[in-house]
Amino acid sequence: MPKRGWDRDAHCPGSTLWHLQSGRSKCRLRTESGQKICPGWFFFDRGLIDAAATLEYATGKPVLKSYATARYNKLVFMTPPWPEIYVGDDDRQHGLEEAVNEYERLLTAFLSLGYDIQLLPRVAVNSRADFIMERLGLA
Repeated sequence: MPKRGWDRDAHCPGSTLWHLQSGRSKCRLRTESGQKICPGWFFFDRGLIDAAATLEYATGKPVLKSYATARYNKLVFMTPPWPEIYVGDDDRQHGLEEAVNEYERLLTAFLSLGYDIQLLPRVAVNSRADFIMERLGLA
């Protein structure tokens, strides 16, 4: 299990959901009836803006701006490609060059919609978790 109460959950097909429980409740996820799922912060490795940016790139149709107000939080953590540790696998089937291009498209998309981007440093996983906790005021 990851550090500090991080819990990986797989309720979102095609995406990884990480939940961080702490003393502060920032739960934004709800059931279809509107009931909060559980307290704490939630982190997705992919989201609506990622999908819209990819659709816009693939089709050339301007769809990204229509999602400008569909946000859970203004703060977005992004992980720049790290060539020294980059490995392809079943979940990451494209090469490093494609990963860099996708990262740049997504960074541009989030910035164009007014998100505050926090780039994760190229450090050990525990240090990245500490970085996130500090930025959220949970350290």
